[in-house]
Amino acid sequence: MASRDLSVDFLGVHFQNPFCLSSSPVGNCYGMCAKAYETGWGGVVYKTLHTDDFKVNEVPPRFDELTKECTPFVGFKNMGQIAEHPLESDLAAIRCLKAEYPTASSSPRSWARTRASGRSSPAPRRPPAPTWWR
Repeated sequence: MASRDLSVDFLGVHFQNPFCLSSSPVGNCYGMCAKAYETGWGGVVYKTLHTDDFKVNEVPPRFDELTKECTPFVGFKNMGQIAEHPLESDLAAIRCLKAEYPTASSSPRSWARTRASGRSSPAPRRPPAPTWWR
């Protein structure tokens, strides 16, 4: 089977392909992001982080009757706008993702170092289970 090069350069970042997880519930933790990279996704936009003094207030309902141009329909409200995990937990997950998948780095220095060496960083230990999950 012939393979195609789907790689793209976007704002100075090289992606193996243009398919990235969005900043949404699917880009919400280490496990989901690592699985995306393992299955071939080109990148991840991690969920918006917050400081620990910020109170996340996700209020139901998630579905609602919405109206556009006088036509009612049922749809999702804009949910999941911010990560509900503690900041240090998310930062630990991002550090591990950056080390295991160096092209996922958000640091231009890291991109240059990885590209120049032609190799990836040694895989770190996976982040410990966050305390909020126990």
